[in-house]
Amino acid sequence: MGSWRSSAISGQSTCRGNVVANVVEAATRILSQFEPVAVAVKGMVATNLSDRAQLEFAEEAVAIRWRGEMPVQPRRLLEARRPADVGDDLWRVFNVVEENLIRGGVTSRAASGRLGRTRGIRTIKGRRPDQYAAWQAAVDRIGA
Repeated sequence: MGSWRSSAISGQSTCRGNVVANVVEAATRILSQFEPVAVAVKGMVATNLSDRAQLEFAEEAVAIRWRGEMPVQPRRLLEARRPADVGDDLWRVFNVVEENLIRGGVTSRAASGRLGRTRGIRTIKGRRPDQYAAWQAAVDRIGA
């Protein structure tokens, strides 16, 4: 924890280092990422996937999430939970697959043959690598 002091002359509080400059720098870094994300989303919306391409994307998502194991049929990840999510464009397919991975509850079958449901990912730390890999897999399919 930094040592705080207040300046009676300027009326500003400071911490070791320049907090305001650090916040501005971080905000600038974040804002610089918005444009590439917006471009990617537009590309995903404009990219329609065939049934086969959707299944291949879901297969890749299963491999990312379960590191090569396949406790769930990839087609199950393509089942939209809301009517608004039904569609063939890459953006909706990506969002449906990602939601099913994160929320869990998708019917699965254990190696023993026992039926179950996938677990959701409850921590940000657990979500981040899988979400980034799924995002990258979707971005790689833009215009395909």
